[in-house]
Amino acid sequence: MGKVEKTNILDKPVFRLILKILSIVIAALTLLFSALTIVEINNTSYDQAPKYLIWIFMLA
Repeated sequence: MGKVEKTNILDKPVFRLILKILSIVIAALTLLFSALTIVEINNTSYDQAPKYLIWIFMLA
């Protein structure tokens, strides 16, 4: 019997592209929630800021 080669899923360009797009989306969402937290703190609306911080920690 011949040797069976295992293919790594990350060797396929499609999956690498999907992972790259996913990481960019997560980074953009983290940046968005960080900006919203800063805006809420500057508006002295402290009741909404922790909600955005929780989303940041969930995405990270």
